[in-house]
Amino acid sequence: MKTRIAVYGGTDLLPEIVDFVENLTKSLLNDDEVILVSGGFDHYKKHPERMSVDKVVMQTAKKLLKDTFNQRFETWLPKKYDRTKVERFKEGKVIEILGTSQIRRNKLVQNVDAIITIQGEDHTRNVIELALALNKPVLPLAFTGGQSEEMWKMYEQDIIKMLDLPESFIDQIIEMPAGSLKTGEVIADFVKKVSKKTCLILMPFAAEDTRFYDNYLKEAIIECKYAPHRIDQDDQAGNIPNLFKTALDRVKAIIVDISGNNPNVMYELGYVHANNIEPLIILRSKKGQKQNLNKLPFYLKQEMICEEEDENQVYPNIQKAVQRFLAAKR
Repeated sequence: MKTRIAVYGGTDLLPEIVDFVENLTKSLLNDDEVILVSGGFDHYKKHPERMSVDKVVMQTAKKLLKDTFNQRFETWLPKKYDRTKVERFKEGKVIEILGTSQIRRNKLVQNVDAIITIQGEDHTRNVIELALALNKPVLPLAFTGGQSEEMWKMYEQDIIKMLDLPESFIDQIIEMPAGSLKTGEVIADFVKKVSKKTCLILMPFAAEDTRFYDNYLKEAIIECKYAPHRIDQDDQAGNIPNLFKTALDRVKAIIVDISGNNPNVMYELGYVHANNIEPLIILRSKKGQKQNLNKLPFYLKQEMICEEEDENQVYPNIQKAVQRFLAAKR
């Protein structure tokens, strides 16, 4: 499941920030599924000696990746109407966006899975605010200064809520780290975690339900490049209602298996509806007892429901329905 992460920001980095960006890049690339996305900013034409975030990330990735560089580093460029004072590089997989630099920035934010901003001036604010408007994971590193610090101070509570930032992690965002290597690793690991497109599965926990999940449902979700999340398997021990509500705020899609009319699952489905989320509902009926969907509760009649017999030979039909549902979410 490929994850695109953009590292965006400043054009004149201090040496200690250069060191940090190098270590952050190395830590992000430790995950083979990560693709780094860059705006290709090399330098202002009047200041070729300056080091930008884009350039440091690109050079570090090129040194580390070698033969796989073109598969794991992307440069997103405006096809026309670029800023005349800027020199850009074309490295890795080059994606040209028709239109202005602003259109290219908008497209970049829409298509990546997470954004880290470092320092920054002029357009970093636009990137952060657009990401927040789209509920896209964005982490401005305040300790690097510039607009990343300004935007952190302005939107601190919004970002903390969106990313569910732990207090211990917040301190590392605000204060200049004593060791850039360790901080880079911590930030990279956190961003990789929150950038995964996650599908929450609400279903009974009985053994036969788990077999269906492990052998069919989970496989279909992974093929769509989503991370499946089932509370009883993927969360540490804790209060199930609280784990459910926390997961609901973080996922990109929800699938609800109402087979057997399990009361806990039906309660969770009601909570999903109360939060104005449209799930895919799965109903596995006993052989020869496929229900008339009109017999379901009135509130479910307008929902997306996939009903099939609870038999191995028809499970691929459910897989296809899941794949259509998740494909429409992209």
